[in-house]
Amino acid sequence: MNTELAIECLVAVTGLYPSNPVSSVDVEKARKIPKETAEAVREFFDLTKNEQPAKSPTISYLATWKRLNQKHDDRKASALISDHEVASAYVGKLGEVREYVKSKWRPSKIVTMMGDKLLPPAVSAVFPEFYAMVGVFIDEEMFRRRVRRKSYEVPYMQEVAIKAYLGETLAAEVETINAETQPAEMEAPPEFDIETRDRRAGMTRADRVEEGNASG
Repeated sequence: MNTELAIECLVAVTGLYPSNPVSSVDVEKARKIPKETAEAVREFFDLTKNEQPAKSPTISYLATWKRLNQKHDDRKASALISDHEVASAYVGKLGEVREYVKSKWRPSKIVTMMGDKLLPPAVSAVFPEFYAMVGVFIDEEMFRRRVRRKSYEVPYMQEVAIKAYLGETLAAEVETINAETQPAEMEAPPEFDIETRDRRAGMTRADRVEEGNASG
């Protein structure tokens, strides 16, 4: 099991401020991310026209900044993770990502015709294992297409997106991959599992009473 990748996927599922203990449902969603990502990369190379991504929800920058500066107790969130080391790693990753987002929240921006625009944090810094996994998927897919077609150039639209993802410093790598330069293989998307206990085991008496009142 790639523990680091598992933790990153789990944080992606639960968010930085989970209100409930990590459950088996959260783990199952996290386990699907590598396979879903591999499929998304393949579909990405088949695109023939620009597709507008779904509109992101409106973010309250001030409220988010205030939350990033408040202490958060993650003991409840990790209460149902059976493996103590995994639970500790999960809590550690939550804190690590929050600190990174906090450090980049205000200064990370670009100047546009409409004024300054705040940017999200870089994937490679927050989720390095996931970032590396996507890079392997991209390399494998380009190699597979070049071997199959003997001659294959990455379409301009995909090339722009890949450069944006990898960063301009790595852009040259996109242009040098060819059928003679085989990337490191990933035979199948990595799998992992995280054992969890029953959700109610991590609830306080007050939580159970509140849940009972809500269901009643």
